[in-house]
Amino acid sequence: MSQVNLLPPEIRAKAKVRNQSILVGTAGAALIGVLIVLSLLQSVALRTANSDLNAQKAVNSGLEHQAADLQSYQDDARQLEAQQKVVNDAIAYEVSWSSALRDLQLVLPDEVSISTFNGVVSASSTLPPLPVSGSEPPSAIIGSITVDGLSQGSMRVARWLVRVGDPKGWENPAVRQLTEGEGDQWSFDTSVDLFQDAGTPRGQVAGS
Repeated sequence: MSQVNLLPPEIRAKAKVRNQSILVGTAGAALIGVLIVLSLLQSVALRTANSDLNAQKAVNSGLEHQAADLQSYQDDARQLEAQQKVVNDAIAYEVSWSSALRDLQLVLPDEVSISTFNGVVSASSTLPPLPVSGSEPPSAIIGSITVDGLSQGSMRVARWLVRVGDPKGWENPAVRQLTEGEGDQWSFDTSVDLFQDAGTPRGQVAGS
């Protein structure tokens, strides 16, 4: 069955315009609603980002404080290391002369007397290169001892030279001067090198 619209054309046109206006208004309202929702979402995202940024700034600030504290500890450690180096340089190649005199007395043959005793530690002593793996560690000459004395007979001078190399770290005994006097009495001037092993324990550690 066909339908016939009996409304005048003017009324139909106005109705059409009104319907279009309603559609446009509805679409505009929907668009505004979408924009409002997007704006709200953007605002929430911005607040979250700002909150995260502030939290990260707080973390960074804490890390900076920790780094500053650690830097002070590092500075203290460097200062302590420098002070320890000064101490090590001061006691490196240290020799206990009281122990040296005791050792000298123990190796002194009968009828041999000491008139002078001089001990010197070289300030320019340097350690040799590190040993090859499996070999004996080398030693360094750190000083020397010179001894002047008198001996009853030249054989006792020879015995003295043999025995003066007995103490640990005493090597290369030598006669610098030997003079015969009256009654088979001999005056002698001898020397012996002091190697690193002759130093005190702390001097050996500091010099290594």
